[in-house]
Amino acid sequence: MEKKKGISGSTLKMIAIVTMLIDHIGAAVLARLLMVNGLGELDQTNTDAIMQWLSANGALYWMYTVMRMIGRVAFPIFCFLLVEGFLHTHDVKKYAMRLGLFALLSEIPFDLAFSGKILEFGYQNVFFTLLIGLLTIMLFDAVVKKQEWHPVLRSALLVIITFGGMGAAYLLHTDYDAKGVLAILVFYMTRQMRGLQIVAAWRSAGNFRRSWRLSRLRSITGSADGT
Repeated sequence: MEKKKGISGSTLKMIAIVTMLIDHIGAAVLARLLMVNGLGELDQTNTDAIMQWLSANGALYWMYTVMRMIGRVAFPIFCFLLVEGFLHTHDVKKYAMRLGLFALLSEIPFDLAFSGKILEFGYQNVFFTLLIGLLTIMLFDAVVKKQEWHPVLRSALLVIITFGGMGAAYLLHTDYDAKGVLAILVFYMTRQMRGLQIVAAWRSAGNFRRSWRLSRLRSITGSADGT
C-alpha cells in the first residue's frame, strides 16, 4: 500500500508542543530576567536610556523575541489538530471531556508560571480556548446538518453560536480569547480545502504576533501571558 505523503498528526502535535514550550520559557523566564535587569524602571521616552539598556541586555532581549516568535507557530497547529480530532474521533463528547480535564490540570502550572499564584482567574490557558472552540464547532456542525430547518433559522443560529463562542472566550479571558475561537471556526469551515487552511494558519500566526516593543514586554510581566 502506498504511504501517504506529508507530515503525520503525531509529528504536528510534537511541533506544536515544542514550539509552545519554547514560547512559554521565553514569556515566563526570559521576560522576568529582563525585568530584573532593569526593564521595569526604563524610561520609554528616553532613547539614550533605551539604547544603553539594549547594549547591556540586547542578547537576552533578542533571545526572548525569537522564542516568542517561534511560539506563534503553535496555536495554528493546535487549531488544525483540534478540527481533525473533531472530524475523526469516535466519541466527540469524550474528546471534549478529555480536553476539558487537560485544561483544568494545566491551569495551576500555567498560573504559577505567569502570575506566581496557584490560581489566577484573570487569564486562562490556551486549552480553555481550544475547549470553547471545540464546543463551538460541535454546535456549528450540528446546526449545519439540520438541512430540514429553514435557512434563515439556521443562519441565525450559526451567527449566535459563532458570537457566543467568541464571547465566552473573551469573558473568560482565555489565551487568544475571541480571535482564537474564530481561528478554530475558520479551520473547521476550510477543512476540505488544505490550501485555504495553510493560508489561515499563516494569517493566524501573523495576527497573533505580539508587539516586541519594550513597552509591550514591560506589560506582559504584570499579568499572565500565554502562547
